[in-house]
Amino acid sequence: MKKRKRDLLALTFVIALVAGWALCSATYGEKPDSRAKLRIGTYKSYILAIAYYRSEVFQKQTADLNAQTEQAKADGKAELVEQLKARTKALQQQAHRQVFGGEPIDSILAHMKNALPEIAQTNGVEVISGKVAYHSPAVELLDITDAMVQQFNPSEETLKIIKTMMKHHPPVQAK
Repeated sequence: MKKRKRDLLALTFVIALVAGWALCSATYGEKPDSRAKLRIGTYKSYILAIAYYRSEVFQKQTADLNAQTEQAKADGKAELVEQLKARTKALQQQAHRQVFGGEPIDSILAHMKNALPEIAQTNGVEVISGKVAYHSPAVELLDITDAMVQQFNPSEETLKIIKTMMKHHPPVQAK
């Protein structure tokens, strides 16, 4: 009886091993072209930066900052005025670096984090990335810049600027 149990256990193990091997070889043995491709949504960061910095969201932020500066001036708070002016200047420099210098746009993506899953789903991508240094033939890249830009409700003028910028080579990238 012990020999029969041992033989049955050994047979079960061999069947499981062969089934596992068959399953793995069916997946890994296929050519990359015959499998479904991983779709990655890409975007042009400088275009998103243009859309964001021309958006109502950013315009409201700068208007609030300017109003705070004016109020601080009226209240005679010179130190606060200088701090607010420094923040305004820093925002302007950041905008310039993100549009023309290739600086990461994490601060902009933070404004759209809740919309990213829907953008991915709508465009049929599993990943959204600004840069892809390499991808295998099993990966399909899809530019979803336009869909992402729409999150900032761009004006017609902004869309014209974006169209013009996309005709030109991207700006110099940060090192």
